[in-house]
Amino acid sequence: MKKAKFLGTLVAIGVIGGLGYNAVDQQKLVDFTQKFNQIQESRETQEEVSELTSEESTQEVKEEVASSDSNEAAEVTSEVSAQDLEQVEAITHKIEVASRAFESVGMKDTYGRMRSGQKKKWLKLINENDYFGDDAMQYQISNVYELGDNQYYIIGWSAPKADILKIADKWSEAEKETHLAKEAFELVLSEENGNYFATKAIYPSEQILSSDEVALYKKEEQAESNVDIQYKKVNKLNGVNDYVDYLDKAISGIKGKVNGTVTLNDAGQSEVTQYVQYAIENLATTKTEAKENVIDVKPELIKEMKSSMTTAKDQFNKLLNDNDMSFNKSLNTVLKLQVEDTNFKKPIFIQLPKKMDDLEGVTGLRVVIDENSYIYIPGEDLEALAGLKIRIERLHDKKGYDISFINENAEIIPQLEQTITFAFKAKDEFTTVVKINGEEEQNWGGQYENATSSISFGTKYSGIYKIVDNNVKIRDIAHLPSKQQSAIKFMVSKGYLTLENDCFNPEHTFSRYEFAEALVKMFFALDTSLQTEFKDVPVDNAYYSYVASGETYDIIKGFQDGTFKGNTKILREQVISLCARTIADQKGYVYPEHTEDYLKFADVDEIGKWAIDDIALAVQSGLITAGGSLTPKTQITKAESAEVLYELFMLLYETTPDNVAEMPIEQKTYSILGTFLVLALALLFIWKVIKRFVIALTTLACTIAIIIAIYIGFGGF
Repeated sequence: MKKAKFLGTLVAIGVIGGLGYNAVDQQKLVDFTQKFNQIQESRETQEEVSELTSEESTQEVKEEVASSDSNEAAEVTSEVSAQDLEQVEAITHKIEVASRAFESVGMKDTYGRMRSGQKKKWLKLINENDYFGDDAMQYQISNVYELGDNQYYIIGWSAPKADILKIADKWSEAEKETHLAKEAFELVLSEENGNYFATKAIYPSEQILSSDEVALYKKEEQAESNVDIQYKKVNKLNGVNDYVDYLDKAISGIKGKVNGTVTLNDAGQSEVTQYVQYAIENLATTKTEAKENVIDVKPELIKEMKSSMTTAKDQFNKLLNDNDMSFNKSLNTVLKLQVEDTNFKKPIFIQLPKKMDDLEGVTGLRVVIDENSYIYIPGEDLEALAGLKIRIERLHDKKGYDISFINENAEIIPQLEQTITFAFKAKDEFTTVVKINGEEEQNWGGQYENATSSISFGTKYSGIYKIVDNNVKIRDIAHLPSKQQSAIKFMVSKGYLTLENDCFNPEHTFSRYEFAEALVKMFFALDTSLQTEFKDVPVDNAYYSYVASGETYDIIKGFQDGTFKGNTKILREQVISLCARTIADQKGYVYPEHTEDYLKFADVDEIGKWAIDDIALAVQSGLITAGGSLTPKTQITKAESAEVLYELFMLLYETTPDNVAEMPIEQKTYSILGTFLVLALALLFIWKVIKRFVIALTTLACTIAIIIAIYIGFGGF
């Protein structure tokens, strides 16, 4: 009876916990559990009576008990449908077999929990042992597949120890049918916050997952680019024809042509787009000298760079059109001014021209100060910033910079309306920029560029900015996947996400307030002078300035009733969709034509119709990976948010390819007079050495001669 009540309670927990495929009404479940226990008691009574009666009276007693059982069952089914009964009985069976499976791998019961530190030990136990169990029953875990999203697909078999057979990892259909009778089980095991539980359990009475169904639970690996660009070779190219010919040869060698036509995969499209941007910027480069540390961006320099850029862009567009290819996003066409003879030992000035015309097609202007430092101005802002002078002074400790924006009247502008990007030498990806406001220090963040060992950040404020190493230590993320840990450390080091007592609390859910704060910081858009129109965000709210900034710069949106609802927890599909729309708006990413090719999730039917296109773009662009369970309607955790926001940040702030260094800045050559003076000094030094050697040799010879003469004089030889 205890066993029956326990099973009834366990059934209720299982249904409520979501182990069954369909949920039942909670009150009905309570009533049914009681009735279910009564049936179990009746069945146990039947078994006991069967054992006590003699063979002659067994049938009579069985019939009596069966009649009683039937009457009680009729009472149950009058209140609970047969479908509910079948469902709970099926769940009971699932729980019993799942419990045995988990016991066989060291778990106490279905609801047992494992610490994350035991994960490797647990998997090792499965891989190294054929069978588990006791003297009566043995279990075999024949295959374990890591599906991604912390899920594992497990295939196993159980059989009495006396009948045990060693089952191979691969079976024929006949062998499958033979062993299905031996309590085969399939489980999808999930991990959440270091705990493991069954999310799906399938048994011989049901259809075992097909290979296509299993594939939906597997996390897809992002395909590598099918075009190979070797930037060490690219850096030796000279002229637009060389760059175009190199790409032509690269795409001609692509594997996987369809009917003789070159087909780029998604990673290949990104690779080609990156290469073309890199090539155009190099081809649209003009060199100039700084005079007394003043960099004068003359209109004729911009005109020269724009002409080179247009020529290169047209050539690349022709090549791609000839191959029926296109870019996966808007093309960045940047003009680059390479500056020589700058010196950070004294202030550097960048003078923008007072008039800039014909900037159509120009994405931005990059003024390269030295191998680690540059400023970047978006093309759309160049005209508005005409005549601006920018002053950069490196602090004495060489760990910070004083930046000033100066108007034509030589007055410092405290705040611009546009954002200008600066880049300075940095240590690694965990380096951050700290803005100094009086005695207050604000983590400003920034993007690390490995190729140039620099950190770039955007600002519209004059002031002091320090470059700080911020490799934070976080106490509670060691159990997370390494990729997620790296994303969290990066986002926290930049100040986009925060810690509490050195803890990140990765399992906590993410609110609209926190999301707004992260996005505003990532866009370098914080403006404490702004006000918000959302009626449910009070001025004394800690997130007020972030909401106001996000609203003003169209980074976030509210609801139709004029509220923001900042404390509302965000669902996974909402965060992913918002990030996808951001890269579409800000970077011009193109939505895929066939969304079904990118929505290979086990629970694809749960995605809201409004989010389908956005989530397909998120997969195509690499914001998220397809496969496994997306769980779109669940509240997203801080850890999951960090991973998606990190990928968003990387797409928003593109860097030079990792396997290429910026083309070196040519050093100023020595003059003929200088060269002559160096040679003269070298010859003088050599003569001095030779002269001393001759004097020393002469002195030695004379000394030896005198000694010989004295020796002879005294009768020697």
